[in-house]
Amino acid sequence: VYSLDRFIYHPVLPGRGEEKLEEYTRRTGYERKDLKSHPGKPMGHRVLIHGVIEITQPGDKFSYARVLKSYESVEPGHLLTPYKKFEVQPSAFSQTDKSIEGYIVASKGDKIGIMYDDFIYIDKGWEDQVRPGDYFEVYSMPYIEDGIWGKVDPKHENVWGNLKPEKTLLLPFMLGEIKVIATQKKTATAIVVKSKIDMEIGNSIRFKRSHHPG
Repeated sequence: VYSLDRFIYHPVLPGRGEEKLEEYTRRTGYERKDLKSHPGKPMGHRVLIHGVIEITQPGDKFSYARVLKSYESVEPGHLLTPYKKFEVQPSAFSQTDKSIEGYIVASKGDKIGIMYDDFIYIDKGWEDQVRPGDYFEVYSMPYIEDGIWGKVDPKHENVWGNLKPEKTLLLPFMLGEIKVIATQKKTATAIVVKSKIDMEIGNSIRFKRSHHPG
């Protein structure tokens, strides 16, 4: 049993990398795709799983069912899809040479501070070789401002307003670890299994090879 929640746009703007605009990383989504303009890549509706039901008495036009599992309230109007039992991919069949990097694009319940046991959504799916049971590291890229001012476009009218200090990226800072529990074509759902400090929408992720011995 599921429902389609808010429409999600990618929080990281093309070509900006870690220079994410706060107003876009803080946005939690829209009710539908065409509600407002957003410069980020359209990711689709966030899918909320409410529970699992079992058909007890099938009929021609309607059937009786009972609720086996309930994660959220199950209400009339919710959508149905055939149940697929979650199975962790055995390590013996896992790929160890995958190189996958992406971002956290949404969180369950629109949480801003994401921590242990929270559910999140990433911008990589089975089309990108992501499989249930895969682990990803979540990290940020701290930087220092060099104090050296970057080049300015002479055609820009407001020259002083266009000046920005150059930034030097430092080594990645690990925020935590997530485990994929379900995949779609271009996205996946994961749960936070390790958390040093709070994560947030827009944080970078990368496939963790050490969890997949050959």
